[in-house]
Amino acid sequence: MNMRSYQAQDFEGCVGLFIDVFNAAPWNNEWTNSVATTFISDLTQTPGFRAFVALDEEGTINGVMLGRVKHWWRGQEYYIDEFYVKSSVQGQGIGTRLLDFASENLKTDGIHNIVLLTDERTPAYSYYLKRGYQEFSSIKFLHKGL
Repeated sequence: MNMRSYQAQDFEGCVGLFIDVFNAAPWNNEWTNSVATTFISDLTQTPGFRAFVALDEEGTINGVMLGRVKHWWRGQEYYIDEFYVKSSVQGQGIGTRLLDFASENLKTDGIHNIVLLTDERTPAYSYYLKRGYQEFSSIKFLHKGL
């Protein structure tokens, strides 16, 4: 498995994998190609966009981390917007290797904090806790339907 920074030619592969992963269990979303393309395009055009991919020996994308560098009072931090691994290869350490690769690259660039939101009812929650991420119980995600 080869880890590297995202390149523009990775776009379609990232969109396709996003749809495959998040339309399957446990998320069971209903992403269409059009909406997913717009969603990923919006992320890539966000100021501070930075992403990483894991590719197999054939060059197929098996893992993606999409995020952005944000300026914070303690310095820059990396916000993970989306992080996903091809369902058929989950549990093989690809996500962990991609997360480690991204962390080292970010640290080299002076970024010393990674933040994200995740649902505690999904496997992602325990995945992050096992890798040393800490929950801030005082921070609550709020929403309001319109």
